[in-house]
Amino acid sequence: MSLTTIPLSKLVISPLNVRQTDDTHDTTDLEASIAAHGMLSHLIVHKVTKPRGSYGVLAGGRRLRALQRLRDAGTLPADHAVDVEIREADAATSTEISVIENTARVALPPVEEFQAFAKLADDGADIAAIAQRFGTTVLHVQQRMRLGQLHPDILDALAAGRLTLDAAKIYASTTDLALQRRVFDQRLVHGYEIRAALNRDATAAGVDRKLKLVGMDAYVAAGGQADEDLFGGEGPRLRDLELLTELYDGRLAAERERLQLPDNVTLQFDAGGVGLPIDVVTELTDEQHARLREIDARTEAIADRLDMIADLEMDGVAPRWVALAGENASEVANLVAEEKRLAAEAIEINSIGNYPDGPVIAVGTVEAGQIDIVGLYRPHGWRPAPIGGVAAPAPGKAAPAAPVTPAPAGRTEEAKPKPVINGFRTDRAAYSGVYRQPEDVAREDFGLTKDAVEVMRSHHRQILASALLSGPTAERLAHRYLIFVLARGMLRPADQGAVSREGSAELGVDRLPSHDYDPHVAQADLVDQPGAATRREALARLRAQAWMTEPDTGEAFRLFVNAPHIDTERAAALVATTMLARSLGTEGFRVKIHDRLANLLDVSSHVRDHFTPDKAFFARLPKNQKLKALDAVDPAMAKRVASKGADELSEICAQAMSGLLADQHRLGISDAARQRGAGWVPPYLSFEGPPIADGEEA
Repeated sequence: MSLTTIPLSKLVISPLNVRQTDDTHDTTDLEASIAAHGMLSHLIVHKVTKPRGSYGVLAGGRRLRALQRLRDAGTLPADHAVDVEIREADAATSTEISVIENTARVALPPVEEFQAFAKLADDGADIAAIAQRFGTTVLHVQQRMRLGQLHPDILDALAAGRLTLDAAKIYASTTDLALQRRVFDQRLVHGYEIRAALNRDATAAGVDRKLKLVGMDAYVAAGGQADEDLFGGEGPRLRDLELLTELYDGRLAAERERLQLPDNVTLQFDAGGVGLPIDVVTELTDEQHARLREIDARTEAIADRLDMIADLEMDGVAPRWVALAGENASEVANLVAEEKRLAAEAIEINSIGNYPDGPVIAVGTVEAGQIDIVGLYRPHGWRPAPIGGVAAPAPGKAAPAAPVTPAPAGRTEEAKPKPVINGFRTDRAAYSGVYRQPEDVAREDFGLTKDAVEVMRSHHRQILASALLSGPTAERLAHRYLIFVLARGMLRPADQGAVSREGSAELGVDRLPSHDYDPHVAQADLVDQPGAATRREALARLRAQAWMTEPDTGEAFRLFVNAPHIDTERAAALVATTMLARSLGTEGFRVKIHDRLANLLDVSSHVRDHFTPDKAFFARLPKNQKLKALDAVDPAMAKRVASKGADELSEICAQAMSGLLADQHRLGISDAARQRGAGWVPPYLSFEGPPIADGEEA
């Protein structure tokens, strides 16, 4: 092979070059690279008859076009010397060379491309300079830099080919490495599954709804951070969900005050689950009455005009919706928008003053950062309360006894707190103005945050689940519990049940037969608990059974019927534990049948066999609850460490409750204190004892 140089003006695209399309806009990267570094590889050419004295480029057509554009822009002279290799071959060989040139290109792997960009960034180059140097766009550099910041395990999978680039881009939509790893560990395959898992926390927190009221500008002004969407799939991903919730709560309170909504009115942003619409009768001023008359007259005129447009477009009587698609669509859209504004204004006027007693649901929409009330409703099943009593039941139902809530310390008798609603009701938000929510009780009595309540409910369920797997006797009881739950929950006549047959919460299970999965906030806290290890081991044994591995369903059932009794009872116990609801030993989340089940299992004496109060557990508690736990073990130690920081105090609490001699010596506590710590259980993870029969002593 011999190289020479030929003036740029003598080079043309060979008629044998398979790439004949003059795709000029795709040479920008090459132009920047050639301008910065020169041409890094030569062209392959052969003599052509026209124009005379010219050479046709067989391999390197894009490079030639880039050189020509640089010449046209004045960057290179017309006679710029270009390195070439002259090949004289027949047409078939020349075409083969051209095909190989255009099909054998291998793009730089994304990980290596990021490493190259990162090296320049470390040397002080900004993104714009990197993009210019590599002949690419700023967005491309930003995307590769974001991919390079993925969790190391995800980067390794991408580099090894175990993860596609498209999937990696979805992971890179967030810079939260812990979230990336948590979702990656789920071994999801499809892009939509990965995106849904990454969005699960934001969806549960209602980010879109909250941001619509708060506004992105206000969120950023308050110090909120967001990951920019670099791959075009979604908008910015907010990282400070707690800050957003705090801002949202503030805006919501301000809007409630502006709308003058009393405590018995619950505000929600969709009409799902609401009951019958109601009108609010108020004492209005003369001006308000006059305005309402104007609204009625204008609304009627709008309706007449819409009907007229519909009739004209159909040449006869037609439904109003026909007008929306005709030639008067613009006028119709304006009339419909005005009609909605007038309806909202009428509701706002009528909402001033006296709302009726009992729960009211106000359905609102958010427009321009403000809430507009579009409808008022009574919750399903609500009945007016008799004088001095609770709400009357639906026809044919017995009146429920009003729940009794003991007054915590510091609460006066005159306060008469509202009754606590059942925490398993799906519609309980509609009653927030009339009943106390169980989360409020847990916060007031034990200082538990909303996340802490979720974690403790999972702990409470796991203790009971682990106890049901603690041996043959427990597993037999789990079997009976399972049969009882299925029979009571699925076989009773519909008119004898609480809610479409007997309510699943009353039976102490989640929906039939689904599983109340632990939320993300609880999963990391529970993974190292002894109860979790018990269930993992039992599940592994179950999945190894022949009736589980047999692919034929009929044969698998035959194997199960003939399986040893101990195996079928363990299977029943695992199913029962899967169906357990996440209860808690606080009012509203307590389940009586769970307490009775725990009593039969003697869980109260063995809670610590299934639960360990470790550092993660204590990190969920406020400082006063940590010190209260330490005081129950060793009051002197509690006073000694009262000034410690939150993280160190959580570590000390975990050591004090470990029951280990090493921790006893480390903390300088007595044998009696060590034993008290080894048996310590918080009250909300306990189970109530059996009721005392008449004639028995407490």
